[in-house]
Amino acid sequence: MRRSHPRARFIGLGLFFIGFGWTACESSSDPATSTGTPGTGGSLPGGGLGVGALCLEDGECRAGLVCDQGTCQPGHTLAEGDPCIISAECMEGLYCEVGFCSPGGEGQAGDECTSDADCASGFRCDLQGFKAICVPEGDGDLGASCNEPVDCFGGLTCVDGACAIPAPGVPPFGVPWAGVDCPDEPEGGPVKAYFHVPRSGDQGIDYFQLPFPNDVRLSGSSVDYGDFPTPGDAFVGFDPVQRYIDAVEQEATGWGVYQAVLFRFSGQLDSDSFQGDVHLVDLTLGQPQGLRWYYSVGGGKYICPNRVGITGAEGRIFEPGHTYAAYFTTGIKASDGSDVTRPDDLIALLSDTAPSDPALAPHYAKYAPLRQYLADQRVDPAAILTASVFTIGDPRAVFSQIQSVIDAAPAPSASQWTLCDSGVASPCPDTDGPRACEAADPAFHELHALVELPIFQEGNAPYLEPADGGALKTSGGAPVVDHTEQVCLSLTIPKGTMPAGGWPTVVFAHGTGGHFRSHVVSGVAAELAAGVADGQGTTVQAAVLGIDQVQHGPRRNGSTESPNDLFFNVQNPAAARGNPQQGAADQMALLRFVPTVGFDAASSPTGEAFMLSTDVAFWGHSQGATQGALATPYGNWAGVAFTGQGASLKDALVSKTSPVNISAIVPLVLQDWDGNGALVGGARHPVLQLIQHHIDGGDPVAYARLLALEPPAPLAPRHVFMPYGQQDTYTPSRVQRAYLYGAGLDQVGADPSVSMVEDLPGKIATAAPASGNLDVGGQPTTALFRQYAPSGDDDGHFVAFDVPSARGDVLRFLAGSLSGVVPQVGQ
Repeated sequence: MRRSHPRARFIGLGLFFIGFGWTACESSSDPATSTGTPGTGGSLPGGGLGVGALCLEDGECRAGLVCDQGTCQPGHTLAEGDPCIISAECMEGLYCEVGFCSPGGEGQAGDECTSDADCASGFRCDLQGFKAICVPEGDGDLGASCNEPVDCFGGLTCVDGACAIPAPGVPPFGVPWAGVDCPDEPEGGPVKAYFHVPRSGDQGIDYFQLPFPNDVRLSGSSVDYGDFPTPGDAFVGFDPVQRYIDAVEQEATGWGVYQAVLFRFSGQLDSDSFQGDVHLVDLTLGQPQGLRWYYSVGGGKYICPNRVGITGAEGRIFEPGHTYAAYFTTGIKASDGSDVTRPDDLIALLSDTAPSDPALAPHYAKYAPLRQYLADQRVDPAAILTASVFTIGDPRAVFSQIQSVIDAAPAPSASQWTLCDSGVASPCPDTDGPRACEAADPAFHELHALVELPIFQEGNAPYLEPADGGALKTSGGAPVVDHTEQVCLSLTIPKGTMPAGGWPTVVFAHGTGGHFRSHVVSGVAAELAAGVADGQGTTVQAAVLGIDQVQHGPRRNGSTESPNDLFFNVQNPAAARGNPQQGAADQMALLRFVPTVGFDAASSPTGEAFMLSTDVAFWGHSQGATQGALATPYGNWAGVAFTGQGASLKDALVSKTSPVNISAIVPLVLQDWDGNGALVGGARHPVLQLIQHHIDGGDPVAYARLLALEPPAPLAPRHVFMPYGQQDTYTPSRVQRAYLYGAGLDQVGADPSVSMVEDLPGKIATAAPASGNLDVGGQPTTALFRQYAPSGDDDGHFVAFDVPSARGDVLRFLAGSLSGVVPQVGQ
């Protein structure tokens, strides 16, 4: 078992500063022997004594230090722009950045930071697992002994057990991993396409000399990541890559549905020669697929130079259970126009007779689908330059059974129903501030209760570390309820005449940082209680139900960490996928629960008889939308609205900057950044393919087509509407696009709030109002998105709440879904 590092706490997906061009300083002083005491007791050439050295007057100490009671101590005397060694030499409000005093921040202990610049004097930015926060700086001067950077004064890092000035290219958090050893490529010879099947005793062979993913690394239904490069645990206290390798190898039954296919070559290629010579084929169906490719001359820490990546069309997944081939034909040329050499191992696997080489023989059958496809298409195998055959696993296999498990069990029950009003105590724990009951609203009754929901995650919430669990509990490949949990519930009932069949209901799933009353405090409950016109002649009044989503309120099991850190817990692979899956299971259970809610006048908390109907729609925002994307394809929802929705974790990890800058921390955690501080290769980075492989079962991209285009039998397609927020830093454009393309949503003409329409290839806008744009099995289905722009400095993530026309479009769509018409978008 890998050791646990004391600094590794949890993934918060925080932010950090990557230091480039750090000024290197050398000291000829003799550091005093230290056992953790501050300072070195030595001196710097021409600079005076260091912290802790004996002194008689200030002039003996180096600039920025003063002689205090016989020893040199930080004096905070250096002005902005003055040379410095440690931050404590600089005046209050400044810190030592790249050897010079620079303006600092105001962050106190525990505040999230982007660099030392965000922290107040006396604090430094510390990387703790996947989170960066301000912590008190250490008292180790240059040369003092240390175990980690926080033992040192700000401005220094810990290198080989001693406080030191960061060398050029080294961030203040420590010395990063050097990366893989790349083979020396011969100069002047022909460029080779790599396809090397691993053999015992291989020397000078990097992992990606076999195209990835590849069924050569598939044993039965188990994947083998073998010698996939890992950075070790020295930098962040654990090996983030090895954790995902272990998780995938333990349970994956095939390759991922949204991975890039990576190839390597021994030299530079002529990218202009790629046209018509790059192919992606579904071998199971015998059909070519849409694709995107990229080529990079440079390498990174994980993959060596001259690499090509192939992905499917944006948002389009590889079909679970199908076998695919990505291949290049011999029209591809080297940069000098010469032919590229075909690899011997691939030639053997594509030949008419099985190879005698014992390293190749077991894999000959795996390439039979490609050989057959080439024969069917009358393509000479000699025309194939290099290729990869890979079979896709089914990340939905377990989760897709959860709705059936819930429907087969007794419906969830609720207890302690309480009618809210001023001074009324809610039965829910932690009901301070906006979570508390408020004065009665003239438009609706607000009821609080505790609903007993099935929990499929096993382990100890909030599942911080791998040892805490967090994955779905299974038995024989089927999901199993681990336990039940009482969850806070708020239900708003319109004050008025109830429809004959009961109140139609909207289940509202809040975003990260929200709570079970988010539909009330946002005004959504009041608007639906007052009545919303569906645009087709009917005004709909609706009940609204909300709960505390996963890792919110009491569901954190006593943790005081933020819901953002706990829900998006990438440090624990099981929880990273299990949290959204459990959140989706919650919505499935609520769909089962809603029609069971009903009271006669004598037992009703409102004093009036009421019940909820079987007409249930869904509105999920951000985290709630992610969960809803997994849940709603498997239930009979009247309509589904997703706000702040996205898909594809690998794209989010390189583009998301709010509520914390994930795109900045990932390069540091993986220790692989380019000259701009971005992750080398972006979303095509090898490690992101590994992480995406594991997370597929909890990623909306794997479920997008099931909602309207390809609903699971015997369900009908769902009506779905997704506002597309411009300038969204929580769910950036590429992440929103992954979902809307994956779901096959069509575009409605941009809202008047938009001054410049974003170009989305293939998405021709239909004039508003629009409805029934799809015909799925003879059923008109609304499956649309629309662009909105935020006002002023607002973030586009919240257009459905901040832009009145966007809010109106969502409410009108939900009203139409509940009234039984084909709902429209726009008016």
